[in-house]
This record gives sequence, C-alpha cells and structure tokens, in this order.
Amino acid sequence: LRCGMVDSLDGITEANDACCVCGGGSTVETEPVVEPVPGCVDGLNENEEPWFFNAGSGKYCNNTNWFHQKLELRCGMVDSFDGITEASDACCVCGGGSTVQSDHSISRPSGDATEPVIEPVPGCADGLNKNEEPWFFNAGSGKYCNNTNWFHQKLELRCGMVDSLDGITEANDACCVCGGGSTVETEPVVEPVPGCVDGLNENEEPWFF
Repeated sequence: LRCGMVDSLDGITEANDACCVCGGGSTVETEPVVEPVPGCVDGLNENEEPWFFNAGSGKYCNNTNWFHQKLELRCGMVDSFDGITEASDACCVCGGGSTVQSDHSISRPSGDATEPVIEPVPGCADGLNKNEEPWFFNAGSGKYCNNTNWFHQKLELRCGMVDSLDGITEANDACCVCGGGSTVETEPVVEPVPGCVDGLNENEEPWFF
C-alpha cells in the first residue's frame, strides 16, 4: 500500500520510484580499489605545489580511483593553477612522479634525470618585455630567457608563453632560445700597423670618435 503513495510536495513521484525499500532509487556503483604505485612519489606543478585539477571538490594525484575511471583522458589534463603540468608528468597513477630508491632518496624518472646542457645562442642577446624589463615567467622560482634547459623540456609550448608581468610579450619574440632576441654584431679585429704609433688630436689627446 505505502509503496504506491505519492510524494506530498510534488504530488507525482511514487515511493515505488524513489525509495529503495520499494524497489526504486538508483544503483550506486562502488569504485574499484586502486593501490598507490609502489616506490613512487607524486610530483609538483611548475609553482612547486601538488598537482591539482579543479573538478568537483578538487582532484589531486592521489585521487587514483577518479583517474582510473577515465585514465587516458584524465592523465592528459593539465594542472588548474599553472596551466602547464600534465598529470602524465606529475602523477604516479599516470606513469609520472618520482622514483624512491632503496636508500629512500628520490630521483626523477630516467627521461628527466639530467637536463641537457644547452649553450647560449652565439651572437644573440635576449630581449625585453613591453615594460623594458627582462622577459619573465612566473613558474617555480621564476623563469627568464636564459633558463634554456627549462625551455628545452617543452620547447614549443613554453616558447609560446607570454611574459607574466606585461601579459603580452611572447618568449618567441624575446628569447634567443626560442628564435627571438636581437643580433649582436661583433666588430672585426684589426691588427695594429707595424712600426706605427697612433697620434693625438689638436687637444693633444688620443683621437676619439
């Protein structure tokens, strides 16, 4: 009898449809238990904070059940605060993070263990932003054009970034490592004339231009 009763407020919904005791309600699926990745520590974003994605109440790398629901899709998501760091780089559940050695020290995965040594671009000077200050990006402790190793980790992406202070100048325009900056012309070396001493001007000072 009572399972056939309708809701007093909407006058429509039957207990048969809404109440579990009457055979209604909805099925709650339990999430699979996903164990943490042994010997792995989740990494940080470019601001040196835990990777975070603004979904629901907020998701971190250790929300492994949430990742495993749509693993490929969610491992490609970028941190909501820095807009750069992918879960695939930071989160152990996605194959990122850092390895814990047997002596409890932490090292990056082999692909990130050592940064390549990048020489400065010969004959090039890094440029300025619109405020006539060195190009700057607010990531970690701060990045400038001469942080070439940082650029080369994700060259195409980071060379398209704009200066954090003026919000306009792209690294592509300002930074030599990205093909920007300005050319520095070196003056040719001219050997002294053998057996000759340079003279003075009318003020008896070395000639000057």
